[in-house]
Amino acid sequence: MPMGNQKKSYSEMLTDGYVIRRQAVEFNVPVITNLELASALVDVLKKKGSEGTEIRSLNEYMDELSWKLW
Repeated sequence: MPMGNQKKSYSEMLTDGYVIRRQAVEFNVPVITNLELASALVDVLKKKGSEGTEIRSLNEYMDELSWKLW
């Protein structure tokens, strides 16, 4: 039920999820917010180093491109 006319304090508008994500950014801590991502991360970590694979960050891949959008 919409409650657009009721005034809320700033602290009442913050959800737990928002606070967790905000703190993760502020303290440079990775945060996983869904089970699909968690499962994919576990799969990658299991394979780390096997089959000659290497795990790199997205920034490392982007640095190798001849063009950049940013």
